Amino acid sequence: MSNDQFGFTKFSDNDFYSNINKALINSLDLKSDLKIVDLGCASGGISKIIIDKLQNTNSINSSIIAVDHSKDALKEAQSNLRAVSDSMITFVQSRYEEFSSKIKEKVDLVVLCNAIHYLDDKELVIKDVMKILKPNGRFAFNSSFFDGAHPEDTKGFYRKWMFKAMKILSKEFKMRPAKADKIESRVQLTPSQYHDVLGNCGMKIINTKIRTVEVPLDGWLDISSFKDFIEGIMPGIKLDIASQCLQKAVKETFDEMKITFVNRNWMEVIAVKS
Repeated sequence: MSNDQFGFTKFSDNDFYSNINKALINSLDLKSDLKIVDLGCASGGISKIIIDKLQNTNSINSSIIAVDHSKDALKEAQSNLRAVSDSMITFVQSRYEEFSSKIKEKVDLVVLCNAIHYLDDKELVIKDVMKILKPNGRFAFNSSFFDGAHPEDTKGFYRKWMFKAMKILSKEFKMRPAKADKIESRVQLTPSQYHDVLGNCGMKIINTKIRTVEVPLDGWLDISSFKDFIEGIMPGIKLDIASQCLQKAVKETFDEMKITFVNRNWMEVIAVKS
């Protein structure tokens, strides 16, 4: 595998992933004349969902600012969204903690999909969201890396999968993961803890929802080739070796358990600037 094969794009192309993000966007009342920030836009998938929603509801004169810290991600997003007019979408490179300083006008909505779990200082980023929001502006985010993402009846699947993966790593490659501190995406907050963080920043919760998604084998194979996921499970192991072990183990686990999908919970939160 080459380095670009360890990106998130392959996983994000799964239908269930697109559908869970559409569910969040569909729950928002997108009207005309909105200014929207897609924070952590990556390859532009969320911006595309927002654009489709705006066009389907005839929400004219709205605009999107797609923000990401990665120059390469922004280039990919610009390529994927090249058919969208410059008046509707603009692209900004910025760290999450200071993106408000790169945007000239206040906005109505900030959307952060599947990324809040990565933030080292969540309050710092949310306070920056507060700076850019208009009065009564909204902040919406989702995540499948939170305390509660694993339904109780799936824990046997995870135990079996991880046991098999470590056994393959040890037996076939004579390796063991390095002892390391948890990366930020593995330090998982409960929905209640997220509410506390938002409240500390001056935001009021409008809605919290937990959606259960059926993730098929292909989804687990794809997440097993994603750098951040691999490094969280097998720190210190070369990406190609760790990916091989995780993928082989999850195939064996699906076969042994005679299953076609595993449920995963997605948390979504909508808050307003109070």
